[in-house]
Amino acid sequence: MACRVDGLVDYETGLNKVLYVNRAIRGRLDDAVGHRCYEALQNRDTRCSFCTSDRTFENGVDTPYRCEFQSPVDGHWYRGIAFAIRRPGGRMARCDMAVDTIDRKRFEQRLAYTRKMENIGALAGADGFLQKPYSLADLSRAMRAILRKR
Repeated sequence: MACRVDGLVDYETGLNKVLYVNRAIRGRLDDAVGHRCYEALQNRDTRCSFCTSDRTFENGVDTPYRCEFQSPVDGHWYRGIAFAIRRPGGRMARCDMAVDTIDRKRFEQRLAYTRKMENIGALAGADGFLQKPYSLADLSRAMRAILRKR
């Protein structure tokens, strides 16, 4: 199974300067290389609250740091994988990969909503409750009826 990498960025340690971006990032950003990552990638003046810079080096070169974050720029959710790398000449750098997970997040939200509605239907004792569309007013009446029975 192929993994779609929506962003691959190499940063200079300590400065958060972008050293390299893959084609996916270059296609969305004019010129990120040489700029601070939070300025070029997130349109911010300060480090991001979800920055992995400090955590990346805690476990050494061989252990990636994984996280999930929502980008303030496009509102999408990303699974981030950050790891330390040794660049030619021995300098340490950080490499981040980001995989857009917005479709998964939307599915999870729809699933949670569906389960919630199924529970409301089960509480109302209505078989097939979700087999036809109901308005908010219908759901409100059903909830009032449930609460009156208690």
